Amino acid sequence: MKPVDRKPKAADEIVSENLRRLRTLSGLSQGELGERLGVTTQQIQKYERASNRLSAGAIVDIADVLGVEITDLFRGCRGTKAEIGRALSAGQLTVAVEFGKISDPRTRRLVSALIRTLAARPVQPEELPSEE
Repeated sequence: MKPVDRKPKAADEIVSENLRRLRTLSGLSQGELGERLGVTTQQIQKYERASNRLSAGAIVDIADVLGVEITDLFRGCRGTKAEIGRALSAGQLTVAVEFGKISDPRTRRLVSALIRTLAARPVQPEELPSEE
């Protein structure tokens, strides 16, 4: 019988990096995230280092707590690792920091959906309300 390879795979490392990035952008510490998930700070550290793999249930719970889509945790898994590490512009960082201040998970999901919609179809100047 072939021995089980316990080393993290590339996808595990990308998910871990995304978790750390999304948690940081949300303004939560590892301890705060762990408390909301019912796990220890050490468990969050292991998730973020990819030394412990995330279960499907944990991924769903993490996405809910962070107010992101499950797919956000997998972003870059089929692309190159360089896509993950690209720097955010000042505007993107501002939006991310302000987004992190929204505590209600439902509101965060709605804001995320709005941003995805706007990104897919930019608003035309004639569609903007007048400034009267």
